[in-house]
Amino acid sequence: EVFKILRTGKRKKKAWKRMITKVTFVGESFTRKPPKYERFIRPMGLRFKKAHVT
Repeated sequence: EVFKILRTGKRKKKAWKRMITKVTFVGESFTRKPPKYERFIRPMGLRFKKAHVT
């Protein structure tokens, strides 16, 4: 539900990457890994720095 499988490589054979499909919290000091080694991809539109928790 939260992850979508991404197929990578020239033949789309590798399937170890996951795209996050729901809003996630990332802290101020969050830095991405290089795209080649990034297992969990968080799209910019789904990254929130402030969370309202009640």
